[in-house]
Amino acid sequence: MDKLYNVYKTVLEMLNDRKLKDVPELPDRSVFVKLYDDDNLDIVIEPDVYVFILKNVQKYGKQEILSKIHKIQDDHGEDIRIIMCLHELPNTAIKQELKQKQYYNVEIFTQKNLQFNITKHVGCPKHIILTDEEKKNFLAKNKIKESNLSQLPSSDPIAKYYGIQQGSKTVVKILRKSEATGITEAYRFVP
Repeated sequence: MDKLYNVYKTVLEMLNDRKLKDVPELPDRSVFVKLYDDDNLDIVIEPDVYVFILKNVQKYGKQEILSKIHKIQDDHGEDIRIIMCLHELPNTAIKQELKQKQYYNVEIFTQKNLQFNITKHVGCPKHIILTDEEKKNFLAKNKIKESNLSQLPSSDPIAKYYGIQQGSKTVVKILRKSEATGITEAYRFVP
């Protein structure tokens, strides 16, 4: 139960860090236990996000995953972003299925990877997602193109945390603390 509570907490922090509006507050443990007992751990922020947190340890196969996705899309619209928090990563067949265009808005996390907020780890530098305007100004000021920046794969844990998808052409500013130089800036591009 404690592990699932930590997952729930990290998911709420992740939704806040993605700048979503109306993210619910973290319930205290007694309220969480009631949600758990009622099998009601899902988080819905209409019309943006539906978070499905698998409560039980059972394997969730291809049919169960696709059925759940289609049910969410039927109930909340095809464009709602779906975040699935499973006990383990899906197998290759499921991953291949989810690469289809109709599942562009589905993200899969393992509960193990959501036990703690990666952005709060002492070794993780601060990441700032540039707005389109900030990106345009940065590139113009430095007289460079996006392709001149080092790439950050969309599979990177930080990119996944912030929901940065392949093809988004996102620029990320990374602030690293150093005793010798203070704070250094680096920029990465998610093509």
